[in-house]
Amino acid sequence: SAIRNLIREDKLHQVYSMMQSGQSEHGMQTMSQSLFENYSKGLITYEDAVNRAVYPDEVRQLIDRAGGPRRKR
Repeated sequence: SAIRNLIREDKLHQVYSMMQSGQSEHGMQTMSQSLFENYSKGLITYEDAVNRAVYPDEVRQLIDRAGGPRRKR
């Protein structure tokens, strides 16, 4: 697998970007992508998605690109 090769070749700095781009092809996803997906499905709140993220700015960007945070009812 591509990830295995990156690890074997000591290119660990490239693993995260490979995971980001390999979501549809290989079923890989980052924590940020998973949090965004759960937020989009209404399973978690905006605050939970951002507060539990390793990279909160990345989650905010994903949500912003999708139209921004949902309004509370």
